[in-house]
Amino acid sequence: MEQKQCSMERGTCRVETMTWERYFDRSAEFVYKGALPEMPDIVDRMLRAHAEPPLAYMGTGMTSVVICDRRGNAFKTARRLDAISAVFLNDEAEWLQTASKVIGVKEHVAKFKDFYPNLLVIKRECPVQAEDWWRHRGEEWALHRAIEAKMIPHGWTAPEFKEDSYVITSSGPHSWWKIGGARFGLVRRAGKDRGSPDVCGLSQR
Repeated sequence: MEQKQCSMERGTCRVETMTWERYFDRSAEFVYKGALPEMPDIVDRMLRAHAEPPLAYMGTGMTSVVICDRRGNAFKTARRLDAISAVFLNDEAEWLQTASKVIGVKEHVAKFKDFYPNLLVIKRECPVQAEDWWRHRGEEWALHRAIEAKMIPHGWTAPEFKEDSYVITSSGPHSWWKIGGARFGLVRRAGKDRGSPDVCGLSQR
């Protein structure tokens, strides 16, 4: 399999025979089989967005793959460079940027870091799940409703509710729910019909 070897310092790429798996930890074996033919291009775009190996596979969705790097960054990358993927990722990036400024929401959303529209890659924080996460299950829905109430004045709903889009993280004596797991649900602009194509953010698994 041919894959591009990229130099972050020079910003150039050269093609050599290798497999994309060489950039991963053991999680590469869990990549969804349907996405395997797309992985060389997906990994190439992640590297061009400055992902630093070893990489850890998080999940695959209809339009995107999420992978975390050694520096704690998550890279949500479109499986294909097409128009619908561009709509989803552009809107999700805008939602994350807006959420990062809203008190009561920003504390519970993975920190937005960058968006590469030409590569269709979103770079954000990769939340680390606390060991006792299971103790807090059942709290997600109340937080989800609170996030939506705070986002509507800014023109957005909350993400489509999925339990595994929420990760319980631990920070000192405090635990925080954060949106940013392997599944980041559809996000809609407030007032849009639920059947509207003007949605963003299909994520993983």
